[in-house]
Amino acid sequence: MRSTGTARPPDRFMTHIALWETDEIAWLEHVTDAEYGGPRTSTCN
Repeated sequence: MRSTGTARPPDRFMTHIALWETDEIAWLEHVTDAEYGGPRTSTCN
């Protein structure tokens, strides 16, 4: 078995969750349910 650098076997998924606590928060604009559930568009050119 090849080493993956983690404790999980190579045929299993791994989830990484990172949290950052700060008092400086910059929220983006609100997204409506229609926008969230709508078609995906690329923001890259």
